[in-house]
Amino acid sequence: MKTWFTTLLILCSISSFAQNRFADFKQQGDSLMRIHRYDEAIAAYEQAEAIGARKIFMTRLYTDMARCYDLSGRYSDEMRCYEQLTSLVPDPNLTKVKMAEMQLRTGQYQAVADNLNPLPSDPRYEGQRITMLASAYYHLNQQEKAFSLIDSLISTHQNKKDDLYWNALNNKAFMLSSEGNHQDATPLYIQTLSHYQDNDPMKAVCLGNLALAEAHMGNKEAEGHIGQAIELISKTYGTASHDYIILLRKKAEILLLLGMKTQATGAFKTFFQHEKTYIAENFRFMNEQQRRNYWKREQPLIAECYQLEDADPDFLLDVAVFSKSILYQPNIVHKDSEDFNKAFTAGGQTVRDALKEDECAVEFVTYKKGKGEAYGAIVAYSSRPTRFVPLFMRDSLLSYQVKSGSLSKPLDYCIAYTDKTMKNALYQDRTLYSLIWSRILKEGENISKVFFSPDADLHLLAVEYLPSEQPRPLFYRLSSTRMLTERGMNEHRGKTLLVGGVDYAAKEMRPSESMLPDRRGSRQMSEDHILPRENDGFKYLKGSKTETDTIRAMLNSTGLCCLQGKDATEAQLKSLMASQTHIHISTHGFCSDMQEPQEEAGKDSLREDKSLLRCGIILAGANKYAQQRSDNNSYEDGILTSREISELNLSTVRLAVLSACQTALGRTTENGMAGMPQGLKKAGVHTIIASLWHVDDEATTQLMTRFYHHLDDPDHPCTQEAFQRAQNELRQIIQTTTSEGYAFNPATLGRRKITRSKTTSYNDPFYWAPFIVIDGI
Repeated sequence: MKTWFTTLLILCSISSFAQNRFADFKQQGDSLMRIHRYDEAIAAYEQAEAIGARKIFMTRLYTDMARCYDLSGRYSDEMRCYEQLTSLVPDPNLTKVKMAEMQLRTGQYQAVADNLNPLPSDPRYEGQRITMLASAYYHLNQQEKAFSLIDSLISTHQNKKDDLYWNALNNKAFMLSSEGNHQDATPLYIQTLSHYQDNDPMKAVCLGNLALAEAHMGNKEAEGHIGQAIELISKTYGTASHDYIILLRKKAEILLLLGMKTQATGAFKTFFQHEKTYIAENFRFMNEQQRRNYWKREQPLIAECYQLEDADPDFLLDVAVFSKSILYQPNIVHKDSEDFNKAFTAGGQTVRDALKEDECAVEFVTYKKGKGEAYGAIVAYSSRPTRFVPLFMRDSLLSYQVKSGSLSKPLDYCIAYTDKTMKNALYQDRTLYSLIWSRILKEGENISKVFFSPDADLHLLAVEYLPSEQPRPLFYRLSSTRMLTERGMNEHRGKTLLVGGVDYAAKEMRPSESMLPDRRGSRQMSEDHILPRENDGFKYLKGSKTETDTIRAMLNSTGLCCLQGKDATEAQLKSLMASQTHIHISTHGFCSDMQEPQEEAGKDSLREDKSLLRCGIILAGANKYAQQRSDNNSYEDGILTSREISELNLSTVRLAVLSACQTALGRTTENGMAGMPQGLKKAGVHTIIASLWHVDDEATTQLMTRFYHHLDDPDHPCTQEAFQRAQNELRQIIQTTTSEGYAFNPATLGRRKITRSKTTSYNDPFYWAPFIVIDGI
């Protein structure tokens, strides 16, 4: 009896202690959220969640967590909180409606339909449910269902003429306009306008939509209506509001549709200046995820400026330089620092001033044209006028047929897949060089160096390696042409960190010293169903150890650190990276995020950018510690994602070499370059070398050792030129390997020992062209 009573007391004391810890973490999270420190608040809330509490306290926790996730732009985690709440609250249907509202706002249209369809009719939310369902079906290209639902709502509320009626009418007009039926949409907009008061911002929104519909029909009244909308919103919210800026952009679009290109140019300039100011003011108070999500919505709207094409190339150069200055603004730059303000004042003149007479800078851009998406190039010189060069439609580029003998594959296939035959054919295709470069590089210009910043699919295509019938200039790939202002800043090698020969199966790791180890990478891989099982995990790379051993032997040992085997852990790498000038990592790389989702969000939807969580590198112990088990929660998972890297301060790193497969691949979102390079640039790294496909071990070892030899040359060429020298030397190598085996001997009906030899020419692009150099000037 005494033993039982003692046990009960112990259990009660443990329970009491746990509840106190839960309350402490919950209060800490509440305090941090009130002062807008959302990332820290989330960490505290997650600690409370791990401890757990009674249902009423967990309900409050998940409610506050959902709000905090929403404010920090982590919409998938917000969804997880709503899913938990549905099992905790007395009426889960109300939570499902709230969840659907968030899904609609973030463009998750199929989820909205799946969530709302099964709900029973209920006067508390029925009108909202039907409106959201109609919008979801419309975006899912199920127009008949969408119009049927919205018409039923209009019919039901026609006698009441309440807010649901007018909202339904407005939504129907918007859907008609969106599918190009401006004729039927116009009278509905006009009818809806009669309902709104002059001080109601919805009247300005409705006027703007009406003006856009009219402009598509060539109706000159559109100009007056958009002017009224802008005047109304400026009186209500002022000229600094985002609604005002949206209407300025619509005005520019309307003027362009009406054929008033000169006036449209002025309107786009006005919009752009307001948008720059708005972004500068708001970025100061956003965390990185909020910035990424915000830019995912805003960048396509800014890109509408490129529809002006050759009307004002200098203005478009300003737009391109500003956009990419924002994209690659390091996270570590303080909101009040000179570097932060520099990104918002960058412009085309900065680029032109950095060029020499025999050089040009090229900003590739993509923009809407007709019903498709077009590529253009803005070409800047030191003293000649800037040019805008319309190139080709994006669909025509991706469907371009690359031929190898009787084989023929579209360009997007050749980019996405490691097919040795087609990679060789792609980078031996002289016609593709002409398609991309001939209109940009005019004959007789005597350009010796081209500094180019790619966009969209060109991030994933090594256009600098395409062969030409004519003598070619030297090409330098830049994250932004603004990087020309930092030309020649590459310093000689200081502290160098080498990582290779990683033991992925290591099992004796130390728990993370931080309170909350970062396991987002393995969690995302698990959600995407690409995490290997522990017993069938990442395989040891013998060539990786050979590569790092060879480089270590040839480099000066002063300031050199090498992580190999079980020591090449995620925690070790994170702790050492910030103090290096050069980092070389040879390991497995992964990228699981190549394609845009089929369900594309609407123009003004907030969308969570998770692309950087879907690419990264694999480190020691990953086979065990990446598994989603409770006993692993105190350990780093060995999956270092691009997102995790983006949150480090790597401003001292002059060069990062990712000697691994597919480290330059990823989804090319509105946030610019794909994959690992984007994370490294956001962390402050200057120059990056990364790969576009699965690399050959031996060729990579040969290439990298030659590269470091040239990089340490006393003449010290820039990184790009040192790498070109290494590539040229690799192309001269013909490698012969021998292996022993057995063959059937018909004379003796037995086996005979034979020696096989294999000759490999590294002149094939598959071997020398997988790596690209970014900002190696």
